Amino acid sequence: MADTLSKPFADTDLGIDLESLLGEDPPEKYAHIVRRQGKLGAGALIEAAREAGIEVVALCGHAWVPKFGHAPDEMTPCPKCVAIWNEMGGNL
Repeated sequence: MADTLSKPFADTDLGIDLESLLGEDPPEKYAHIVRRQGKLGAGALIEAAREAGIEVVALCGHAWVPKFGHAPDEMTPCPKCVAIWNEMGGNL
């Protein structure tokens, strides 16, 4: 056990580009796009999640619990979500 603790941890096979992550703005800065589920549109899904206090996941993978008083219309759209949405033909 002492041998594993004395060795520095280095996992280079994570598939994450750390340099690009360090230069990005935090996901909380952006308004994200979510995929509709069942008969609920994206707006209704976010409203239901806000009322229930449950997490939603954006197209870009960012997960959050929507909050009351949050104004996404006043925020910059998430560039990753927008790119995915455009690739899908703007149809979720």
